[in-house]
Amino acid sequence: MQQRSYNNAALSIGIVCFFIGLCALVFLHSFGLSDTLNEEMDLIVELNNQATEEDKNAILQFLKTQNKVKPGTIELLTKETALTEMTKELKMLGVENDHNPFLDMVLFNVKKEFYTEDDVAQLSIKLQEISGVNSVVYNEAFGNELISNLRKIGWGIMIFCLLLVFFSLVIIYNTVKVSLMERRKEIRVMELVGAKRGFIVGVFMGKMRKVGIQAAIISAILLFAVIIVFYINNDWFKDIIRLEFVLVSILLSMVFSVVLAWFSSRWILGRFIHSKRGMLN
Repeated sequence: MQQRSYNNAALSIGIVCFFIGLCALVFLHSFGLSDTLNEEMDLIVELNNQATEEDKNAILQFLKTQNKVKPGTIELLTKETALTEMTKELKMLGVENDHNPFLDMVLFNVKKEFYTEDDVAQLSIKLQEISGVNSVVYNEAFGNELISNLRKIGWGIMIFCLLLVFFSLVIIYNTVKVSLMERRKEIRVMELVGAKRGFIVGVFMGKMRKVGIQAAIISAILLFAVIIVFYINNDWFKDIIRLEFVLVSILLSMVFSVVLAWFSSRWILGRFIHSKRGMLN
């Protein structure tokens, strides 16, 4: 019965710490993800109907010389190509193809470190000085809202982690309580023969150290397995996952398993053994 209780405790703590590690993984990526998404967000240079081939080449050359622009993302999209790609959507809106509502445009992305209001605004001003440019369009509000929402998610994850810590303490408390109840006669004998309370606590802590190590292994295996499954089956996951965050999350879940099992057990044991009216009497 005792061993089963300890095994259940190791499994429960391992699962809880797996979720804590998973939350840490999401939390760490939530801030880096905003940079990644910003870097993938298209900025659009709309050309007017009077734009010549020389104007288009001038815009392309200008963008190629800017260190703020992400290499390989500059693309000239003609209004004919845009109409062809949007034909299906236009039909759904009831718009006939006899009139092309689009303008020629140049698409490009900005490096994540330069996707700020000031940097994008400066680049926009320079582009509008070039002949043939009608406007520069970028979704500044969406970027700011995205970052704000991701940070809210990050704080929400932290609160969820605190709830998981609470549940794990309840699990450890119940496990230690059951173990103490099962061995209360043995503890009373140790007290009667003069055993120090530190010695009695040490007898149980040796077992809880093993529980912590087992829980750490369980949490690491579960977290690693989930990451591998997502990595194999989702291409988008491969683009955003960062190895350093993975290692930190796995290490955090393992350390948390050991520390949580050790300190909480020691506190609970001390509470029971030092209590004059405890359940050991």
